[in-house]
Amino acid sequence: MTSPTALLTLLLCLPEPQGTIGLSGPTLASGFLDPSALAGPKGAHSAGGASRALSSGGSELDSAGTWDNPSFLPAYINGLLDPAMYGVWQARGYGWVADIRREGARVYDHGPAGTIEQDFDLDDLLSGGHFRRLGDLLQLSGTPGSSTIYTWDPLPELPEGFASPPASDPVSVFDYFWQVMGDHYGYFEERSVDWDERRALHRSRVHETTDDEELWEILCDMLRGFGDDHMSLNATFGGKERSFDEGYCRELDPQLEAGFADQSQVPTYREFRARWYRHYRTHILEDLLGGEYQVGASDQVLWGRVDSLGYINVRGMGGFSESEDLMEEVAGVHELMSKVLTDLADCEGLILDITLNTGGYDEVQMAIASHFVDRPRVGFRKLPLDTPNAKPQDFLLYPATGTRYLGPVSLVTSDYTVSAGEDFTLGMRELPHVTHRGAATRGAFSDILSKKLPNGWVLNLSNEAYLDVEGNNWETFGVPPEDPIDVFTRDDLEYAHRDAILEVAEVMREEIEAAAADSSGTR
Repeated sequence: MTSPTALLTLLLCLPEPQGTIGLSGPTLASGFLDPSALAGPKGAHSAGGASRALSSGGSELDSAGTWDNPSFLPAYINGLLDPAMYGVWQARGYGWVADIRREGARVYDHGPAGTIEQDFDLDDLLSGGHFRRLGDLLQLSGTPGSSTIYTWDPLPELPEGFASPPASDPVSVFDYFWQVMGDHYGYFEERSVDWDERRALHRSRVHETTDDEELWEILCDMLRGFGDDHMSLNATFGGKERSFDEGYCRELDPQLEAGFADQSQVPTYREFRARWYRHYRTHILEDLLGGEYQVGASDQVLWGRVDSLGYINVRGMGGFSESEDLMEEVAGVHELMSKVLTDLADCEGLILDITLNTGGYDEVQMAIASHFVDRPRVGFRKLPLDTPNAKPQDFLLYPATGTRYLGPVSLVTSDYTVSAGEDFTLGMRELPHVTHRGAATRGAFSDILSKKLPNGWVLNLSNEAYLDVEGNNWETFGVPPEDPIDVFTRDDLEYAHRDAILEVAEVMREEIEAAAADSSGTR
């Protein structure tokens, strides 16, 4: 899933692993910019369980028109920034201030903790990005139609304090870290973390003489127990790169660790996990598909048949092009999905398996979803939680112009399904011919917001809500399936996934037979 900071880098500088309604012209062939346009002038389903319900009150901006009027424009004109973007701007949420001028731009993290300039290459400002003006507002987006729209309010000048960055001594770094996390992180309550209490517990450990190693351990202790896949701390000191994160599956990871502990033949957990994955894949290729299968997208996608049903396994929302260009990724999705669905066109139903999907780009997952879409539909909504009164942005799914499949589909997820794989799940659940089966997803939707600390370390955190069309926010909880089926179990770690897919296939065949009987009037 593209992080907001990475996408801002794309917009405001382009070198770094989610649109809007009714853009005019040929740009929205399938929910993203149609590559052919560049050449010319992630029904609602209700489910039990915990969620945070947020308002999904449409896509209007309070007093600045709607999301679809007017359309976005390229940020550059003949290699120069469009003058309509010049000025000082403060983002709604995310803690960014940008000073955009003819010669380039300077982008800052700015808030109560202080101001730190971002490390953006000013010569690449907004390369490849798009913008539009709505009254006094500026909006930026990478790929209109499938990328996040960032809204900016004008400022008369840079606020005070921009010439004096925060001090970088250990106490100042701790205070900046605590303040920035408190200002922007969106899920203290859901993660059962009292951030003020943590400050009271750990700040007394920090002194002017605290060295980097000690400070690192203190900040890591502040983050322990969140279990947020999109939160991490990264640093370089003492000649070593350091990284702390706690991304963890509720089911599969503990089961693998327990399985490793219960045996003695494989000497390391890494080897044990690799062997388990080889078995997972072998059971798909041989037991489910009978050795008749195809692969594509650098082995990210494999497909074949489980008897009369088609089977598609997608491991990630990326890798569909050798280029790092996102538009080529999207074009690669269309090429491959048209081939896959043409191969499986005569199947009476499809099993779409994303149980080991590690996420990636929303532009990619929306492109995949477009090959199952019957008509334009809202797939999911999104808003920043670190700005008051934010209105959700609708992400629409549009039918692909290539091959589509509108027969019965079972989407199978697990708690390993994460990030853009979860956004994909939200969108696919809105399609009337798709049934969500398996286990609840991971619960890590928010894009990653990166914040540089005064000493150069980087804190990554979650500040956004991805909502289903009913306004439910499944962050931390995961999207619960309509038809729960155990996918990974410790009692049968090697064969559980295979057996889950066979169960899905059996249920689908029964449903298809029942539907055929009903349509013919027989019992």
